[in-house]
Amino acid sequence: MRHGLSRAGDASRAVGPVGGGRRIWLTAVIAAVLFTLYGTPQAAWAHNALLGTTPADGAQVKAAPATVVLTFNEPAISTGTKVLVTGPDGQVAVGAPALIDNTVQQELKPGLPAGEYTVEWRVTSADGHPINGSFSFQALAGAASDLPTTVSPAASPPSTPSSSTGNEESGQGSGWLWWFAAVPIGLALVLGWRFSRR
Repeated sequence: MRHGLSRAGDASRAVGPVGGGRRIWLTAVIAAVLFTLYGTPQAAWAHNALLGTTPADGAQVKAAPATVVLTFNEPAISTGTKVLVTGPDGQVAVGAPALIDNTVQQELKPGLPAGEYTVEWRVTSADGHPINGSFSFQALAGAASDLPTTVSPAASPPSTPSSSTGNEESGQGSGWLWWFAAVPIGLALVLGWRFSRR
């Protein structure tokens, strides 16, 4: 009788560590899946944000500037980046925009007349996603001596990234993130099912 009980105890001790090992392994798999879902995609979703423009949106300047400047929180990518400036005489942008540090600078034609100017921009973020927006400013008429020295601030960037000036076009770029997250989840489910049947 004692011999039978001894063998049963040995069997229970043999099964115990195996079950514990499976639980540890399953916990590690779940942790890896959670890291993939909530850790990795955060950097991939960080699009550029417009911090301010020169001239500022709605500003009144003495004369049309030689260059329009858009300032972002990160450097942009030249591919797909465009800036269109429309004035009283139509399109006034000259050449392609220049990307300098975290700014996008668009040269304008010289000798522009007074009037309303609208800037439409499309910029490719550092993560490859495009964002776009628009703003306007006004060049005042009259001689320089008849105008105040400072009409309005040249630029008034907000303290936080502006969300209303740019619309993110993330429909095409976000699909791969879900595929990336689905792979470890599927692997964890298959392996967990196989271990539970053993």
